[in-house]
Order: sequence, then C-alpha cells, then structure tokens
Amino acid sequence: MFIVFIGFFINFKLILMKRFLKAGVILPVILVSLSIFGISAMLYSYANGVASCTQKPGSTYNGCSCHSNGVSTAITSGITGPDTLTTGQTSTYTFSITRSGTWRGGVDIAVSSGTLSNAPSGFKILSGELVQSARLNSSNTYSNTFSYTAPSTPGTVTMYITGCAQNGSQPAWNHGPNKTIVVKLATGIEKTGNIPTKYSLAQNYPNPFNPMTTIDFGIAKAGKVKLTVSDISGKTVDILVNRNLEAGEYKFNWNASKFASGVYFYRLEANSFTDVKRLILVK
Repeated sequence: MFIVFIGFFINFKLILMKRFLKAGVILPVILVSLSIFGISAMLYSYANGVASCTQKPGSTYNGCSCHSNGVSTAITSGITGPDTLTTGQTSTYTFSITRSGTWRGGVDIAVSSGTLSNAPSGFKILSGELVQSARLNSSNTYSNTFSYTAPSTPGTVTMYITGCAQNGSQPAWNHGPNKTIVVKLATGIEKTGNIPTKYSLAQNYPNPFNPMTTIDFGIAKAGKVKLTVSDISGKTVDILVNRNLEAGEYKFNWNASKFASGVYFYRLEANSFTDVKRLILVK
C-alpha cells in the first residue's frame, strides 16, 4: 500500500514538472525534483538498513513499525558475549535472529555508550548502530559477530537489539532482551580473596596479550608491596604497586597500550619474598 502511494505521488509530481516546464516556471521544477529525490533516498535507506529502531532511549522508531504495528513472538533475537569489560577494551559479541522457516529481514543493534565496529559482510555501521546493508535471507536461525569497544569511563552499558523477519506475506519484528555489560577500570589493584598462608605470584593471563593482562598475587602478611615491570634489558618501565597492603589475595589489571611489542618481566617484592615472571606483549 505504501509503495503504491509513493508511486502515485511521484507520477503526480512528474506531471506537475511537465506543466511547470511548459509554463516556463523554473523554481517549482527544482523544488519538485529535490522532493522526488528525497523520497527515493528515504526508500533506499530503509531497503539497506535503518537505525534508531531499538529500545534505546531517544530512538526515533518503535521497532520496525513499517512492517507491523506491534511486536510478534514469531521472531526472537539476542546478543551473547562478555558480561564484564575493562575501560577501552574491545571484545567480540554474537547476535542471532530466529524465525521458523525461510525468511528475509534485518537487524538493528545499538549501545548506550562505547563503540560498535567490525561490521560483518552484509552489514554496516549507521549512526553508530549496526544494521544490515542488504536484506538478510536465511532459514530458521541466523547469527553473526561484531566488535564492541567499551567507553573510557567505568559504569554499566546496555546493548539493544531489534530483529525483523518476513516469512512470505507475514512480516514480523521483535525487540530482543537487552544485554548488560559492566565496565571496570582498565588498570588498578583489586582485592579478590581471603588471607593466603604464603606469598605468591601467578603467571599473568592472557599471555601473550594485547594490550590488557591480569597479574594475581598473594600477600601473607601486611606490609610494603612493590610490583614492577621491566624490559628485557632489566630497566624498570612501569611501577604497578608501591605501597603498604593488607594481607590478602590481589589482582592487578595492567594496560600496556603505551609499550612496544616484546618480552617483559614483572617482579613482586613483599617483605622477604621476591619472585619474577615473564610476560609477552604482541601488537
């Protein structure tokens, strides 16, 4: 119905253009032409994905209202991936759209903060949101991956998804459940456990890494603790901890984004305890 109306509207304007040309009226012809091209651009953008259809506050549309006036349980969608990230960390997430049978449709994914990137083939980033660049054609469940980079400040991020799938003459869309992500400080020390019976320094993880890695260590008795990182020549390049700590188990999230690829060594000194381990930064 919508397409028929647009076709009639364009034909009507073309007739007006011919009459304006015969009358020697130039400005109305220009305005009519711009209006027609504006409609064409609108139709094209919808055919190639449209943003602002999710439940993100401030979104322009209430779902895919051009396909149907209300949500349909015939279609489900969702996002899976890490629940916790550090500030500035990039991770991979997977989205899925499910409808029984063969269908064609699309998706809109948005986030309250942070950045979506690495749109897979057939998708694009539009107004900061992930949408299809051409209609999806699938059967039952379609899934794919994308990247998300957490913001530079800690807090809670909400990821939104709306999926659309048309099966024959039966269009359907539905909002998927929101994905909540907790963003923590990229660097810093955190007390994680009970008082250990002895001092310890664990191997960092992941290793090799880029640019974030975690170092776990245990302090058996309260006192001065020093945790440093040195390069292969033995020069100290970063001091992670240099203060008094209570007895307990700790972890330190180290951000090595400002350092070059290579082999480094981290050293823990606490009372009479000393231990050194190797880590590898690969960019």
